[in-house]
Amino acid sequence: QNRYSTSSINLHAHFTNTILEGAKGAKHWITRLGAFEPESGIHYRKTLGKYKGFYEALSEIYPRLKWLGFNVPVTKKPNFSLNIPDKYGFHWAQDVFERLGFPLFFSAENEGIICLNGNVDKSYSDAEILEMLKNPMFIASDTAINLVDRGFKEYLGVDVRIWEGKTPTSEKEFVNGNFMSVQQRVKELVPLNEKVKIHSMVYNTKGSIAEELFPGVTYFENKLGGKIFVFSGTPQANFNLVEAFSFLNYSRKQQFIKMLSELNMLTVFYPGDEDMYMKAAIMDEDKLFVALTNICLDNIYETKLVINKDVNKISKLMPNGSLKEIEFTKINNEYTLNTECFTLDTLILIME
Repeated sequence: QNRYSTSSINLHAHFTNTILEGAKGAKHWITRLGAFEPESGIHYRKTLGKYKGFYEALSEIYPRLKWLGFNVPVTKKPNFSLNIPDKYGFHWAQDVFERLGFPLFFSAENEGIICLNGNVDKSYSDAEILEMLKNPMFIASDTAINLVDRGFKEYLGVDVRIWEGKTPTSEKEFVNGNFMSVQQRVKELVPLNEKVKIHSMVYNTKGSIAEELFPGVTYFENKLGGKIFVFSGTPQANFNLVEAFSFLNYSRKQQFIKMLSELNMLTVFYPGDEDMYMKAAIMDEDKLFVALTNICLDNIYETKLVINKDVNKISKLMPNGSLKEIEFTKINNEYTLNTECFTLDTLILIME
């Protein structure tokens, strides 16, 4: 790296979140080797020196964490093509949950809420898919139609078909009645029985006339005990005028909050509308660990969290590796912390 490639705070965020993915060490060249230019690494040396104790403390904490929230799965069999998100289904992470302030993690284990999109199912055997279907799941329609073809329709609660009717133009969210941009590459969801619950509906709209077409999101508890949400589209979207905003809007965030509440898995989340990458975990069985990386350009001077646990003490991991207790106020389940969350300066919190 050099200063014209990335900032020192970006490198710090990379170090921090790589440790939180289990890295035990790394080798980095932070100045040019082809020429003697120590000036280009001044800020790197300052930042990495400042946070030396922080990285060491985080490395000691990591093995004590049991992750919470949305699980974007990676295969147990190593591969060398993870830069192909269409194949490995990372769009739930990079296009949605890395931004919306819900806990997100990556794992090869069946834990948390397993999120599938694209052709990721092709990396798993039928037996592995059945094991996944025992868990809470978010399944995009491009994966769901593959699962239907593979004989798993009864576990999804819906048939998934190519839509050939009127053009889907909007989606009505039942949690607040708002209309949103329709999901991308939308497919028809056909509920198989009355046990399927509908969370939103896709419409064809012309002016003030809205014609109901098919469900936008469905929920079904299958005979394996799996609690399955199927989406009529995919989270994969370009960041242009409308595409990404079928998921990146506050009404959809309210929908996710309702879904997590129904699953009894809404331990903690960031309630604001800044782009916030969150990781959360149970630490030492009786503490709550939260890592917040603000990935938008707006600095946050008071950090708010919704925590569905009684918290008596909140500590912040300092650059030297020590823990400093911070003050907070609480209204219902919303906590306002007397600490900033600046852009890319990952905030590490431990709550008791």
